[in-house]
Amino acid sequence: GEFEGVGIQFNIMNDTIMVIAAVSGGPSEKVGIKAGDRIISVDGENVAGIGIDNNRVMKTLRGKKGSIVKIGIVRPGVDQQLDFVVKRDVIHNNTITAPYMIDKKTGYIKIDQFGNTTASEFEVALLKLNEFGGDEAVAIFAEYFNSIQKTNSINEFDMDDIITKG
Repeated sequence: GEFEGVGIQFNIMNDTIMVIAAVSGGPSEKVGIKAGDRIISVDGENVAGIGIDNNRVMKTLRGKKGSIVKIGIVRPGVDQQLDFVVKRDVIHNNTITAPYMIDKKTGYIKIDQFGNTTASEFEVALLKLNEFGGDEAVAIFAEYFNSIQKTNSINEFDMDDIITKG
């Protein structure tokens, strides 16, 4: 899927928005926001220590493509607050990245997170591997990052069906 926003993955830890990852190539990564950053203000409004929830974070950080948001960050190892001006953009929320052949018989598919499109993205990645290695692509390795606990769709992801089709 896709959405419009600043392009971060986050968790709320100790009543503070913690950046888990900036979406590769997304607006936040482009301006220098990094994993481990703590968001303390958005457009001058304090968002730390106020009981913020996931819905409010998403409403605050998502917005129309091209709109501007000012994000105040506390970064470990940096003494002063860092301020970033982020221009929202379309964020492509792919759950699978980096399908490639390790050697002639081993394919690699990285699963960053599980979501509604993971099964279909996996099928496309598997087809790409088959193009590179034909029937030689017999082993598939998947990495799981921040995935299983973040979605209910994990129960719908059936590897046996996908591997049989591939």
